[in-house]
Amino acid sequence: MLVVLVLIGLLAAFALPRVGKSLPGLQLRTAARQVAATFRYAAQRAMSEQAPYAVYFDVDGASVMLAPLDTVSRIPPLPSPLSGKAPAALEQWQLPDTIQLAVPLDQRLPANGTDYAVFFHPGGGGSGGAVRVAASSDRQLEVSVDFITSETAIREVEER
Repeated sequence: MLVVLVLIGLLAAFALPRVGKSLPGLQLRTAARQVAATFRYAAQRAMSEQAPYAVYFDVDGASVMLAPLDTVSRIPPLPSPLSGKAPAALEQWQLPDTIQLAVPLDQRLPANGTDYAVFFHPGGGGSGGAVRVAASSDRQLEVSVDFITSETAIREVEER
């Protein structure tokens, strides 16, 4: 019985470090999938309710918010920050502390560079766009949404 317990202890000692190393990667994939699911949900709500929706990103605060837009005129102008301008949120969530948000360099940002939004129109299209989620291990995944079909995709970012 003692030999069996020692063997179980040795196996656990070798297995736990490997499980611990895979946790940041799992959190990164989960965050990317959650962003993609939020994009898909916003597109579905926009089409089914025939009303525009937006997914807002607070890059510094690493938070994501889904909100309806009452009218297209409620879309904040590009040069100003989005904070405080979005209507009541349907869904809002925070990324884990080990995951950061980033916007690809080719995307246009407001003047402060910390807020970003992707809009979805009732006809099925939208503004399109992409956002990156990054782990502390320097690994990044990009979640993009097509501006015509609102189809989402997740891909690994090679360069940093």
